[in-house]
This record gives sequence, structure tokens and C-alpha cells, in this order.
Amino acid sequence: MSLFFRAIYYLLEGISYLLLARVILSWIPQIRDSKFYSFIHQVTEPLLIPVRKLISKTKAANWPIDISVIIVFILIGILQMMIAPYMY
Repeated sequence: MSLFFRAIYYLLEGISYLLLARVILSWIPQIRDSKFYSFIHQVTEPLLIPVRKLISKTKAANWPIDISVIIVFILIGILQMMIAPYMY
């Protein structure tokens, strides 16, 4: 069973790195047209859409920045903290 939890933990870790790469690469306009950025966008966008829909129902929808990535990072961290005790 610990192998299952380790796999989930590291999958979440990988998603975190993809989200971080998406944020960093979004600051570089020339890279937005690359296949690499397109791949990262396709992988991470399904995680961000539900959060954006929830945000659109709040006052945060009028903020000038997209906080959906931050919320997904926090949720991944919480899930990893919940899984960590079962890894070993």
C-alpha cells in the first residue's frame, strides 16, 4: 500500500513542477508558441479550470492576477501532507 501512496505523492510533486514551469515560462513571451509550453499548458489547464470557475463566483474574480495556480499549489501541498505519513 505504501507504494501506491508514494506513487500518488510523486505524481503530485510532478504536477507541482509542471505548474511552476508554466508560471515561469508564461513570463517569457517567445516561449508561449513552443511545443513544450503547449504540452505544459495542456497538462495543467484541466487542474486550473475548476478553480477558476470557483474564483469567478467570488470577489477575487476582479483581481488583476490569476490566483488559481496558487490555490492549486496549496491544495497539492495539503494532499501531500495527508499522504506523507502513509508512504513508509
